[in-house]
Amino acid sequence: MNGMLATSNAQLITDKKQMQKEVGRLGIGGLMAELIMFICIVVEIIIETVRLMKAHNWELPDAEYDQLIEQMMMGGKAYIIAVILITAILAVWLRKLNYGHLFSTHREMKVKTFAMCFSVMMGFQLIFSIVASGVEAILNPLGYTMMSDIESASDMSSTISMFLYASFIGPIAEEIIFRGFALKGLEKYGKRFAITISAILFGLYHGNLIQSLLAIGTGLVLGYVAEEYSIKWAILMHVINNFIFSDVLGYLIKDLSEGTQDAIILGMEIIFFVLAVMILLLKRKSIINYCKEEQAMPIRYAFGSFGMIIFTAVMMFIAFSGIEKLVA
Repeated sequence: MNGMLATSNAQLITDKKQMQKEVGRLGIGGLMAELIMFICIVVEIIIETVRLMKAHNWELPDAEYDQLIEQMMMGGKAYIIAVILITAILAVWLRKLNYGHLFSTHREMKVKTFAMCFSVMMGFQLIFSIVASGVEAILNPLGYTMMSDIESASDMSSTISMFLYASFIGPIAEEIIFRGFALKGLEKYGKRFAITISAILFGLYHGNLIQSLLAIGTGLVLGYVAEEYSIKWAILMHVINNFIFSDVLGYLIKDLSEGTQDAIILGMEIIFFVLAVMILLLKRKSIINYCKEEQAMPIRYAFGSFGMIIFTAVMMFIAFSGIEKLVA
């Protein structure tokens, strides 16, 4: 008996070291993705600045430069190029994780199951709104705000290129990276471990303190869908969320008063939240059994990885940098 226990502990130590190495690789990959995105945006700004300066006899007024930066942030060309590069580079960088067949189907997805999973995912939107309001209520009396980050997390696209990125290209790439490379590469350490760590990586990657919490919650649902059914369904859910409930909805209500817009959005968030709570209560036994059905690698072990520590620290720094002084 003691010999079996010693063997089991030795295997756990070996698996732990291998897991931390692979999670570390994911963390470094996340930093690479951030760097690629930053470089692509800077390169586009330089190219457009030179183009405008040539048009203005190499003299660019401050007002025009500020307008250029604003247009770059609203445009999606740099983001599209960056995310394609990121996906291709990470496919190579993470190949040692043996992430397998990304688009394989495990179980049949029924319409009812899809609707239930989607409702639970959307239920996190109300939590996001409550937390955002709560954070603002705490920061404002102290002379700070996170409103720019909150608005950037919920704004609709204002250009065609950003619409294509936010509604389709971005969600597809993110699912391939987080529910594909990361989740599939870690599932050998247990479903719960793979789903949770991929969701945490997904949340941290957003670099937005409030949005990261929302992304972790939605990432858990998307991870479950990808693991139990297929990444194709996770992609579809992600696209529907970004396309229908962000851009299309934003376009349909944009001419209404701000109060009416807020009421419509809040009403939808409440409906999805109530549905999510009902579904979770109805399925609580199945959820508990799912979490208990296998012995998984402890989640805390992942944060002993150097790459994960660095990635978490950098992304938290970026997230907290979104706290700005309140302009009087």
